[in-house]
Amino acid sequence: MRDGGEEFWKRSIIEGVEEVTEEAVVDSTKAMFDFMSWLGVGKNKGASFHTMENTFSEAGLERYLMNLIGGLMGGALFELQGKVIQPAIDAAITGQARPEVTTSLIKEIRNGNTNELLRIADIMGKSDKSAIQMPGGETVTRGSEISKELKNYIKFVEGIVVDNGLNLSDD
Repeated sequence: MRDGGEEFWKRSIIEGVEEVTEEAVVDSTKAMFDFMSWLGVGKNKGASFHTMENTFSEAGLERYLMNLIGGLMGGALFELQGKVIQPAIDAAITGQARPEVTTSLIKEIRNGNTNELLRIADIMGKSDKSAIQMPGGETVTRGSEISKELKNYIKFVEGIVVDNGLNLSDD
């Protein structure tokens, strides 16, 4: 996201480093077990996780890269969810948006990120598959209803921005 993108990158990097660090701690623990087993300490003498071979190999590199990429994606998504999506959902549910939430949403829309916001709302809608009964008797998932309301709210705000000629990028 162009406006405030530093915060998204910062969160991405922090989460990526955290995930890689967790993997390193697991490998270090396995290495200690391997070392103690090599010394003959404990019930499992000679047992091994083959830590050195698994860590310093293509599979080890792949594990660390997967953790890094997952952390980078997760950090940015958590930041977006906390700053834009959840407040917009809250606003859709209560019918009232806090001014800073609407301002943040407007900035994202002005910077051309409407489709990305709608795509993320779709993804979030698929995550909650709890069935709910609608007033007309139709059974739907709670996630799909929240996603629909969130997308309607995003489109509503986008309409206001476009209709009033406010769709100039902050850049």
